[in-house]
Amino acid sequence: MKNNLALTKTQGDKFLHNLLLFLAPLGILYLTTIIGVISQPYHNFKLNDLIPNQVAVGGMILYVLNTALDYLRKIQASQK
Repeated sequence: MKNNLALTKTQGDKFLHNLLLFLAPLGILYLTTIIGVISQPYHNFKLNDLIPNQVAVGGMILYVLNTALDYLRKIQASQK
């Protein structure tokens, strides 16, 4: 019985490449929000400043959805 959710080596490599590629904008978004908070005048840095705001959380949700969609597309392409 073949596992229908498994990717071939080539597809797996492409999937991992896409994971890293899609992670870059999310990292930039998160760092930008932190810099925006920290760079305010007279701001004292606290660990709470590292908690992502709603924009960064929305970006993280889109990242997870995009990753799942990419995985499902690769599975669908392998079944053709």
